[in-house]
Amino acid sequence: MKSKILPYCDDIMTLLLQNLSNPNLHRNVKPQILTVFGDMALGIGPDFKKYLNVVLPMLAAATQVQIDQHDYDMIDYLNELRESVLEAYTGIVQGLKGSDKTPLEDVNALLPHVPFIISYIISIAKDSELSDGNIAIAVGLIGDMCGAFGPMMLQFVEDSSITELLNDGKNSRTARTKKLATWALKEIKRLKNLPVNTS
Repeated sequence: MKSKILPYCDDIMTLLLQNLSNPNLHRNVKPQILTVFGDMALGIGPDFKKYLNVVLPMLAAATQVQIDQHDYDMIDYLNELRESVLEAYTGIVQGLKGSDKTPLEDVNALLPHVPFIISYIISIAKDSELSDGNIAIAVGLIGDMCGAFGPMMLQFVEDSSITELLNDGKNSRTARTKKLATWALKEIKRLKNLPVNTS
């Protein structure tokens, strides 16, 4: 539907945010709602900017969830939640960036949040319980951010935990993870090879 959904977006977003804030909502529904934010951003592109001031704090809150590391159900839930948060960020980056090679100006609305998103990816990378799905979506997001924000990303991606995450992805037995990590590494290499602007 793409932009045809625009007239309904305010109502949809209000309902999604109300559900997220509902303490009685089953916890397994919440990751699905976060993923929908990314889908909405992909669908309506730069028009999603008006929702950033409510969606980004919700995503930030979801990154702070703490669990009992001895409860395997909760570890699975945390990994699902992480994937949903990363998918939401991915959809927002891609939606605001646009589909052309040259990113739209709108993606710069996310610039202040780049350090936070990268620190979240690093915290996931350092967790021994992260899933292959976490690695796939995290390395994909790194690649998308390199495409959206250009050389300024190099200061963030040269972190040892990010390097290790990308290498784990490249060596994954899962084709999707391997493909995304290889692509993200190519994006980083492309940024490193760009001519330095001295003007």
